[in-house]
Amino acid sequence: TQIGTPIVEKLTYTTNDEIADLFTTLLANASNIETVNRAHPAFVDIIGRLSEDEAQLIKYFQTCVEIPYCSFRAMSNSEKGGFTTIVDHATMLLFKVSLNFPQNLSAYLSNLISLGILSDETGLFKIDDTEYNQICKKHGLDSLRSQLVPNVFKAIEISKSYYKVTQFGTLFISACIKKQ
Repeated sequence: TQIGTPIVEKLTYTTNDEIADLFTTLLANASNIETVNRAHPAFVDIIGRLSEDEAQLIKYFQTCVEIPYCSFRAMSNSEKGGFTTIVDHATMLLFKVSLNFPQNLSAYLSNLISLGILSDETGLFKIDDTEYNQICKKHGLDSLRSQLVPNVFKAIEISKSYYKVTQFGTLFISACIKKQ
């Protein structure tokens, strides 16, 4: 009842199919003796705080637990130094997940971090540069460098890191997302 009753209440006014699927999968897992250990009471509230696009991202995280990102910083030509961030936390997600509002991706990722589904592993990066290189290519790093260096900026530096699905996020995904 701690999980089932709130889900049934929320399903009565949920109009989005993606969100309804999360609720019904959670209800099914909470009702099954073999999967009840996956169902955490907080999951009901978490689903209620997700958008349709965030539900799509979470489905993607079922197959990808680390999401590399790059930030591009244009280094000043002035004697004072400094930089301007020209691309922040660019990922390949927009090329892998169909979103209704792709311009909100940064907000979605921030929300998923606040809900404990993701963590931002700032300062850490993967040894394999393959996906970082793809991010740079898809987000036009070479074009930016040819347009801005050396006339406007001294250089464009890249910082690499990644988002990681947390253990809590993994539990959420196993309880709320149907296996693909």
